[in-house]
Parts: sequence; structure tokens; C-alpha cells
Amino acid sequence: CSDQRDQSINKKKRKKQYMQMLDDLQVNDEIMTRGGIIGKIISLDGDNMVLESGPDRARLKMTKNAIANKIYKED
Repeated sequence: CSDQRDQSINKKKRKKQYMQMLDDLQVNDEIMTRGGIIGKIISLDGDNMVLESGPDRARLKMTKNAIANKIYKED
């Protein structure tokens, strides 16, 4: 029973961290979508954003929930 409680706590903690990451997103952040597209945020508007990706700089409009994670570059 303790394992289930620990998993539930960990799930809530991951969700809280994910929501915080979404709230902290800014223009020029590099992200990866749930579908595996990597690109740079060029515009944010509420729950929507425009992502620029690829050598042709294709622009894709999507919701923030499409983001899997933010890509942190090491200095």
C-alpha cells in the first residue's frame, strides 16, 4: 500500500514540476514536443504558442500542452 502512495505522490510531484515548466516558458526557449519536434518558441499567447523548427524555419502553432520538455543547453 505504501508503494501505491509513493507512486501517487511522485506522479503529483512530476505534474507540478511539468506545470511549473510550462508557466516559466519564454520566447526563444528551445523545447521538444510530445511528437518529437524540436524547435524554438517565437511567440506565446496564453495557452498557445508558435514554434519555429527545421532548416526552413517552419512555423507551427500549437498549445503548450503539446510540449514534452524544455531543452536546457549547457554552457
